Amino acid sequence: MEYINPTVGILHLSDIHFKSRSDIILSRQHSIANAIKSNCYHIQKLYIVVSGDIAFSGKAEEYEIALDFFLGLQDHLCKECQDIKIQFLLTPGNHDCDFTKQTVQRENNLKVIFNKGYSAIDEAVIESCTQIQKDFFEFVEIFDIDFGDKLCYFLEDTIAGNKIRFICYNTAWLSEKKETPGILFFPIREIEDHISDDCLTITVFHHPSNWLTPNSSENNSKEFSKAIRKTSNIILSGHEHSDGQWKNIDMVSLKESILLEAGVLQVDNLISRFNFISVDMIGQKAEVLPYGWSEDSRIYSA
Repeated sequence: MEYINPTVGILHLSDIHFKSRSDIILSRQHSIANAIKSNCYHIQKLYIVVSGDIAFSGKAEEYEIALDFFLGLQDHLCKECQDIKIQFLLTPGNHDCDFTKQTVQRENNLKVIFNKGYSAIDEAVIESCTQIQKDFFEFVEIFDIDFGDKLCYFLEDTIAGNKIRFICYNTAWLSEKKETPGILFFPIREIEDHISDDCLTITVFHHPSNWLTPNSSENNSKEFSKAIRKTSNIILSGHEHSDGQWKNIDMVSLKESILLEAGVLQVDNLISRFNFISVDMIGQKAEVLPYGWSEDSRIYSA
């Protein structure tokens, strides 16, 4: 029987902020592919995961630029690593909100949610609050991503007989143009009970939990963080433009999870960072390689 390597790769990008055809990152597709190609030769599949802020201001024309970038990156990777399977997972950040679509109704809904929490949320309220992300949702449909209820997206896959699950949360659904830590709210309780602990689970969202409110009756920041650690093996986030790695251990279940905050892929011509994660599906172990752009050598290196 042929041995199948039970390893997958995750290219973790975040905070790209596509704005115009002159964006510097558009010239670095091949550099990203070249940097990670040696990691891709023996993996079963590559997941390109973006933890928010794909666009600069959530507009359709910015997603047209993003589409060209992602398809170009995919093309470079397929040339460097023949026969590689690639799948995209994209979740929104605050820059994926088009605040020119803001309505008085949304403003009022935000005030009520920030005051009352869960009791103020229903399907109509969610629809109203996520209208400013309309262009994002239309964009990700190109990659067969369906945020059915606008708040969460699940993907399950099987690699060498082992199941892997991705959960993408829309923590930006209540974002405002000028937001501060400790304000947002995410109804994690409505989702957590539907997540089984039967496979390796990777959770993706934009805002670290300190951006959620601790002032609700249930301390939303704490309950979100606790639920994510309970249901995840690997946690990927962005937003703060600084990368970091932590290991969490639940002292009750002894379950371990690793938290990876991505650096910013594009904010100016000099700073550009991303992560590559190799995941052993059987041992459920992960190796993380952070990459950064060197302006002197004009390459990404780990």
